Amino acid sequence: MSSEEVSATKPTTRFSIYVLSATLILAAGFIEREYRYVYFALSMILLLVFLRGYTEISLTILSRMSIRREIEGSLEGGEVSVIFYLENKSLIPVLFAELFIDHTPHLMRISPQRFLLIFLPKSISRVRIVFRGRIGLHRIGPVKIVLRDPLGLFRSREVIVHEPFYVRISPRVTQSALTRIYSFARSIGASRSRKAGEGVEFMYVREYRPGDEPRRVFWKAFAKTGRLVIKEMERESSLRILYLLIASEEMFEGVYGSTPYEQIARVITSVSRYLTSRSDPQAIIMVTPAGSSFMSSFMRGAEGFNEILRILTSIDYESIFLRDHAEKISEETFAVRIEYLVKKLIDLLGREKTVVFIFSDPVAASTKSFENLIIFLRGSGHSVNVLIPLRSLYDIGFAKDLSSLIYRIKIIDEIKRETSVAKKYRSFGVNTVILRPDQMIHSIVREIEYQRY
Repeated sequence: MSSEEVSATKPTTRFSIYVLSATLILAAGFIEREYRYVYFALSMILLLVFLRGYTEISLTILSRMSIRREIEGSLEGGEVSVIFYLENKSLIPVLFAELFIDHTPHLMRISPQRFLLIFLPKSISRVRIVFRGRIGLHRIGPVKIVLRDPLGLFRSREVIVHEPFYVRISPRVTQSALTRIYSFARSIGASRSRKAGEGVEFMYVREYRPGDEPRRVFWKAFAKTGRLVIKEMERESSLRILYLLIASEEMFEGVYGSTPYEQIARVITSVSRYLTSRSDPQAIIMVTPAGSSFMSSFMRGAEGFNEILRILTSIDYESIFLRDHAEKISEETFAVRIEYLVKKLIDLLGREKTVVFIFSDPVAASTKSFENLIIFLRGSGHSVNVLIPLRSLYDIGFAKDLSSLIYRIKIIDEIKRETSVAKKYRSFGVNTVILRPDQMIHSIVREIEYQRY
């Protein structure tokens, strides 16, 4: 807890009424010579002094309290709970403390935001706030407390007891899509590379050729036939996969939990999980209105998968929708970021062929710098695939009012715009698809497995 200096408490409107009442009673006692009124008024004043002093002491105790937090849950769609434990180490109770937990407006809260607490002596109070998980990096805090005396005559200023921190929420793997992916992979024999080389699976036997390593000689066959033969094993075949996510603010707008970015994050997570089992090296780079995030190298297995999740969950919606971004994210700024991206790609990709999947939205994909990026990747000999999530026509029934009709027209215009972008890049010979997220997963895996052989 912050040990910042605590300022004096302030009287409330109830304080003025209380003082006026005590003054009138005191005056009536002197006028009517009823000293019991005088004693009662004086006791009211003494109580006032006591409550003021108690509130000041409570503030001092509050500044010395210890606080710790726990986080339960880290997946989108489920409950993500943040639990605070506040410990009162003193022998004095702190009554009527109002706790308020601030948080980003882009994270849906499903529990109260304000709590009325009573801190008993030598006790620990537990406060739990629950959110509905959403992919990204979300601010929680600051946590503030306001103290009041039992009669509500004095109120302290807001005291920050915990500084802001961030909660990272990961996308879920689409299990139904993964099941279809593995079924498809088995149907085309994707579990085998059908290429000779280093490996553990036997492939065939061939005649010995000068230069073959002695350790590869099939000695059992030599003992039987007297001929030197080489046992060939099936070589593991892997591809380098790069996910490029280039987005404007449009990708982060939409229904809570169903924005284009969140759908794409689920697609990348599901595909990455599959490729982790195939031991393919993977990397991801994101260019968003808030800046760039990237992996410095390709990684395999669980290490690569976890790094991809870290990048995907680094999105802070507050930084994306700041007002001053309207000026920063211009065509020129976007072009500078793409130019910086190209420099990073030169170092990351090298000369080895890579299968690149570019996820974008019509706004970003319509820029000249995006087109130059495509030309650079194709010119470097990489396999380039552009994917744009399809905006579905949601079932809203017949257009019974003007708002429903306007919504339908807007969605149809969006689909036309996406289609025109796809036609543009297809004319360049780039594999460009506009699909629903569930279709994207199968389409990406199919493209990878076909290129593997």
